[in-house]
Amino acid sequence: MAFYAIYEIESGEILKVVEYPEFLRDLITPKITEKVIEVEQKLFTNHDRYIVVNNQLISK
Repeated sequence: MAFYAIYEIESGEILKVVEYPEFLRDLITPKITEKVIEVEQKLFTNHDRYIVVNNQLISK
């Protein structure tokens, strides 16, 4: 299993973190203004402390 953050491209704000088997990653379908990045498990409960900039996580 892997964890994926769905975030807004423009702001980098993480909207939610989901857990999926790696082979099902392509089934995650973000909106046109969103993107998906693989993250560590610890972000599952603390995703409000991070944003995504240049496809990398940084703390707020």
